Amino acid sequence: MDYILSGVQLCISNSMNHLLLATYAEGEILEALKGMVLTKASGADGFPAIFYQKYWHIVGKETCEFCLDILNNGHSLEDINRTQLVLIPKTANPSNLKNYRPISLCTVIYKIIAKTVANRLQKVLDGCIDDAQSAFVPGRLISDNVLLAYEVLHSFKNKKSGKKGSMALKLDMSKAYDRVEWPSIRGMMANMGFEDRFISLILHCVNSVQYSILINGEEGSNFRASRGLRQGDPLSPYLFLFCGERLSALMRLASQEGKIFCAKVCRSAPPITHLMFADDCILFGEVSRRGICVLKDILEEYEACSGQCILNLRCSTNPERYLGLPNVGCRLLRNPNSLLARTLKAKYFKESDFLNSRLGNLPSFTWQSIWAAKGLLLKGLGWRIGNGKHVSIWEDAWILGNEDFKIQHTNVNMSILKVADLIEANGRKWNSELICNTFSEQEVERILYIPLSLYEHEDFVIWRGEPTGEYSVQSGNKFIHEGEVKTGSQITVFVKKFMLELDGLKLFIPVERLCIGSWIIGSKIVMNSNIPSAFAAEAVACLHALQLGLHLGLKEVEIEGDSWTTCVFLFTNRDANEVAHLITSEGIRRRESTYLANQVFSGAVETVAEDRRRTESMRDLRSRRRGEEDGNVSLNLFVEDFSRRRE
Repeated sequence: MDYILSGVQLCISNSMNHLLLATYAEGEILEALKGMVLTKASGADGFPAIFYQKYWHIVGKETCEFCLDILNNGHSLEDINRTQLVLIPKTANPSNLKNYRPISLCTVIYKIIAKTVANRLQKVLDGCIDDAQSAFVPGRLISDNVLLAYEVLHSFKNKKSGKKGSMALKLDMSKAYDRVEWPSIRGMMANMGFEDRFISLILHCVNSVQYSILINGEEGSNFRASRGLRQGDPLSPYLFLFCGERLSALMRLASQEGKIFCAKVCRSAPPITHLMFADDCILFGEVSRRGICVLKDILEEYEACSGQCILNLRCSTNPERYLGLPNVGCRLLRNPNSLLARTLKAKYFKESDFLNSRLGNLPSFTWQSIWAAKGLLLKGLGWRIGNGKHVSIWEDAWILGNEDFKIQHTNVNMSILKVADLIEANGRKWNSELICNTFSEQEVERILYIPLSLYEHEDFVIWRGEPTGEYSVQSGNKFIHEGEVKTGSQITVFVKKFMLELDGLKLFIPVERLCIGSWIIGSKIVMNSNIPSAFAAEAVACLHALQLGLHLGLKEVEIEGDSWTTCVFLFTNRDANEVAHLITSEGIRRRESTYLANQVFSGAVETVAEDRRRTESMRDLRSRRRGEEDGNVSLNLFVEDFSRRRE
């Protein structure tokens, strides 16, 4: 135990402890409540988080007083720290307890208190949790370590020199949360420098719990635990990190003593002995008897001091074929000090940055994927101005409101190059006179509108597609397809694929789309023998129509049907709904996968035209009644109940 703790560094300063021990306020209680999932299963009291949020104006004052009395005055948690355990079967025919997954149902009041403490704790985690751990620490992602693992294994695969080989061991922990020893958490946190009062508050949340088991809706007797963390406790993920720090300390000590091999993707890259993914871990070592024995001793000592049990080991030197790859280019720019960014920079863009990097020789599959997305980032990235020293006035995107965030002025003043030249030297203000004399009136207005922080800080990149400045897949997809015009056949293929995903394993004739002027007609037939009534058939068709319209991003979806009982329909008489009947009948008759790829079949052309005129007339009438212009793009789908016509 003492040997492990000698590898733990003092990392919590007096200012951090002052932050952690400051008096809790009502705002922190409300922030914790708003951060909770609204409809998660409630505990013994039966009140979910949505109840407290919706009726906070009624119960908020008493709830805050109760929580603050516990947090600030040390009142006992035992009255509310009750957890019901529900066993969820993991297999179709469970035969023993190993076939069940226990779910912890904590009371929402306890979760509010625990999440309030957790919100403070996570603010200091980055400074005390080893870089090898990528889960639950703000600013880190598990995907970072996934990519690092790829890079290390790619370097193993392409190693040409040396007599000894390299290996990676993946550890699987058995019941990791259940085996956490509480004294090990106290010892680790104390050695890191946490104040005893804060440690005691956290452990009081953990060891004051009373459990009961729900079996077939019946609650059993209460009992207490002597170790372990609950899956539903907001504190549990962060406390488990301290358990994992014991393994990091052992690996760090072994590396300092020269006992183990440190993996490096290149000579100047940071050394990596292990990578952690919450409760999973990959260890790197040399393929030799000595290397294997050292890792074996480390794992045995880790099991003995932490209570963890390693279920099995898997050895691999080429696992480059699993785990997904996200677009991480933005993270390389926003988090240059992360272990992933430092490793990739050392190997692929040592003398530049990611945006100016090259693919290089023998790149890994991960780097090829990240580098391929650079073009999209260059299109969507902009700069948030700090001190302006790293942002070019004429080349970089930094002007809010411009289509590409760049200066459009043609007369370039070469005496000023960086945005810092436009900021007054004696204060955090724009040099209005210089700006007015250099740029157009419109650009002057936009530049002066950019706020400057009271305190100088570095410039940083933002993603222009989101108000938060953070990259998202949705906004990235928007940038890719910006200004793109699809042909009718391309739209047809898209909707066909979408319907395939929507229907799964149902028996159907896939959808096709046809543009007639500004209209889009969709045809889709779902064969289902379980529809109990004509109303149900109309409702199912309505659901598919709405899902299609929402997916296409349309502002208004109009669905015509001849059933008065389906309230979301715009009612139309049976005779006027002939289009749906004709299209459906033709689809059944032809028994083809598609039949509207290029044009509506001749028997329905006149009916479609007449129906279009009638619907436009109805829409104009509704618009006049609402007293506003109806300028929204709409999707008109004709719904026909064919269940009564099937043989």
